[in-house]
Amino acid sequence: MKQVKIFPYSSIYKDGTLSLLKRNFAWMSRYSDEKLYSWFSPLAEYKWHGSTDPGDLPYRYGLVLLDGGNIVGYCGATYSYQNIEGRKHLYMCMSTFAVDKDYRFYIFPAVKELCASAEIVTDFTPRESMRRLFLERFHFQQMNSKQIIMFPVPSFSRRVSVEFISRAENIYDSQMQKIFADHEPYGIKCCQFERDGEKCCIFYSSAWRMRWKRRIPCWKKITVLKVVNSDLFARNLHEIVWKIQKHEGVYAEFDCDAAFIGSDFSHPLYIERPVYRLVYPNEDNAYKYDFMYSEFSMLKI
Repeated sequence: MKQVKIFPYSSIYKDGTLSLLKRNFAWMSRYSDEKLYSWFSPLAEYKWHGSTDPGDLPYRYGLVLLDGGNIVGYCGATYSYQNIEGRKHLYMCMSTFAVDKDYRFYIFPAVKELCASAEIVTDFTPRESMRRLFLERFHFQQMNSKQIIMFPVPSFSRRVSVEFISRAENIYDSQMQKIFADHEPYGIKCCQFERDGEKCCIFYSSAWRMRWKRRIPCWKKITVLKVVNSDLFARNLHEIVWKIQKHEGVYAEFDCDAAFIGSDFSHPLYIERPVYRLVYPNEDNAYKYDFMYSEFSMLKI
């Protein structure tokens, strides 16, 4: 008879969790424990600065499911404090889920435990089975279902000035300075734009995509994580996107959730891709999501 219990993740479960991940994700099984942990470690060791850091929470680094001494499940989570509508909220973003087949039933109490641990809970990369579970059983809301992928097309417009940030104090907004300081250790980048005295700030990640068998870098993927002043961004989309692509390398796709741009935008070459961004709860749609303080801003996804 199974005797499954829930425990907060800690470093004592590291080896068992890596073995679990390899059993449940084919691509992870190709890596050594050392290399896999270098990818996974931000979820297990993250720390934010100042008032954003949640401190000592029971499930600060997620939870594990134990059957006797064996790890049969892992549910990742990252926590932070967020100011929303002028009030401080404890925010949690679910990350990697891995549960052995014979123990999938225990996803229910695990998710229930995590949902009770924060005021706002999100999942930005749910598997289809988990998406249905969150929507139907836990009453999550779906915030966005479309990502815009823009390809390099030169823009010769010079209406917008750009500054790529190397030091947090160079950002015009003090709150954005704190966010950049928190995420710079994870390789997150920031640039700010200005047109006619109006400013826009964009946080993004960039990483090479590889052909697995040959491990050859093929193209660079830029992922937008947060936009401050999305109106200015949308009005000057082609010029801003090209300037970032040119800075990162012209063979770079530019991925941006439609929620960061709106429906009224113009770009000469793009496609749309379905994505699922979930939140619980989101009363009166007060929470407008971004990807800071989530797995998107910590892992190479």
